[in-house]
Parts: sequence; structure tokens; C-alpha cells
Amino acid sequence: MNQKQITCCYFPTTILFVDDKLSFLKSLMLSLDKKLAYQLFNNPTQTLDFLHNNYKPGTFTDNWLSTLKNSDENNKTTHSLIDIDVFSIHKEIYNPDRFQEIAVVVVDYAMPDMDGLEFCQHLKDSQIKKLMLTGQASPDQAVEAFNSGVIQKFLSKDGLYSGQLNTNISELQRQYFHDLSSPIMSNLSREPGYYLNDPALITLFNKICKKHRIIEYYLVDSAGSFLMLDFEGKPSWLVIKTDQDVENHYNRAAACKNTSKIKSALQKREKIPFFFTEADKKIEPKDWKKYLHSANILIGRNKYHYAYIEGPSGYDIKTDKIASYKDHLAKL
Repeated sequence: MNQKQITCCYFPTTILFVDDKLSFLKSLMLSLDKKLAYQLFNNPTQTLDFLHNNYKPGTFTDNWLSTLKNSDENNKTTHSLIDIDVFSIHKEIYNPDRFQEIAVVVVDYAMPDMDGLEFCQHLKDSQIKKLMLTGQASPDQAVEAFNSGVIQKFLSKDGLYSGQLNTNISELQRQYFHDLSSPIMSNLSREPGYYLNDPALITLFNKICKKHRIIEYYLVDSAGSFLMLDFEGKPSWLVIKTDQDVENHYNRAAACKNTSKIKSALQKREKIPFFFTEADKKIEPKDWKKYLHSANILIGRNKYHYAYIEGPSGYDIKTDKIASYKDHLAKL
């Protein structure tokens, strides 16, 4: 999937596999990514019953969004406004149930009593992404289902063992987060200086995630800084500032005494500051030393300065409370 913007968060989820032949499902598991969490169902009716009556989506975005109503007394219309608590997004790292979120269901087309298309029709209004395996379904049926939005992808069973299944699942997981993030990112994009849809930054972000084996990330401020976690739950940070952001910090430091070294580092763009909590932001410039980090330059739509910070680095993260994906898989 061509990534149009960095989403507000991402973490591994659970994948459902539905096929009436349990032996096929078990053989299919041999070709899956070893770090994929999944559940197997061999009865589509029971699967729908689980999804409609037993499964309770985390709806994690509800924790950070609140809808406000603004009434216009002149024309009697009501406008919905969205209030975003960006800082709270990262608190999901302490929630061990987040990995049970179901992002994708993979369903076979040819099943007795209820085929894959009918199954997906029952989930058409769900946020869950649907991938249908088309052993017997004609291309026309699959294309029609895709075009109507009943499914998001279809894949021939002939390609299941070539890595295509893992690739498709990964793309749909990211699409799931992209869609759920949309209200948040749409509102943030209205703020001056928004740049999380800059292709240069998206490329940098993906390279850092790959290099440091990041499997989770969470937006921590509207300026574009992220808290990141690897497989074992080890935290790191990606801090991104525009040139104007750094200049504003320099001007603040320049207005205070005893900040010569800090002013020099900011003026030369050798370092950039990162303040995590509201308390951090109130620190006087003369005490910014531990908040400054060595910076790199990236040229995109703007000139950016960024820093990758490994470890909690003194910021208020309760590392002993982080629920890691490694621990989650160990319990399955």
C-alpha cells in the first residue's frame, strides 16, 4: 500500500482465519510470519457469532477523541467538532489487550452453507479488513466484491505459499490503522506546519522503523514526535522539528540568561529539544541541557531536523509497565 501519511499509531494485531477445512488452516499456518498473532475458525456462522456477540473491539481511538457539538442558532444546524488528546495516545503501551484487536479476517470463498462473499457481506460495515482466498471464485466475482467494498483484497490460493499472504496481511493491518487514524490526522492536518504527509518524512520514518526493528509507534505531540517500541517493548523516540520550530526554541533561549551553550547548539542546528510532558515544557531554557539531542537534517517540503533517541532518556515512561508484543505471543 502506498503510504500517504504517517498514522497516529500502529501496533501488531490479531488476524482471523476462516475456512471449513481445519487441516487446510493448520497447513497454512506453516507459511505465516512467526510473529503473527492469529485465531482459527472452521465455521463461518460461529465466527460471525463471535465477532458480533463476543468480540469487543478496543476502539482505541475513542480514548483520544471526544466529539463536541457546536449549535448554530441562526440556521439551527449542529456541527460536530473533534477534540484530540494527542498526549494520551501513547498510553496504549500499558494496555496488554491492544494486541487482541482484530484488524484483518482471511476467509476462504468455497465453504458450504455460507461462502466467503456472504460471510464478508455480514461484515461490510465493520472496520475489520477482509481478504478473501479465491480457490474457486471467478476473477469477476472477486473483482466485483472488491469494487463494491465488500472485501479489501483477494488472493488466489496458488499464491499462498510465496509470501504474498504475509504481504497482503501486513498491508491490510496498516490500512486498518490508517482508516481509524483518519479523523485524528485530518484534524491535525489543519494546523499550520503539518507535515506528516510529506513523502520525504514518510520515507525517513519507514527507514528508521526498519533499521531499529520498530513494531509499534505512537504520536506523542502534534509537532510530529513519536514514541516507538520494538518486539521486546524497548522504548525509543523519533523527534521531528521544522527549521522554524528550532528557531522558535532558539529565540526563547536567547531571551534568557546563562544559555550561551544552548543558544549555540540551537543556532547551529547541532541539537534539537524534545519536551515530552507539560512539566518538561515549563523547564527554563538554562536547564535544557538534558532535553537537547544531536540532530540530523532532512530536506522535504520543508527543512527538517530530526533525532532518534534510544531508551527512555529520562522521560516519563514507566518501562516496567510496558506490555510487550513478545510477552503477548508467549501467552498464546
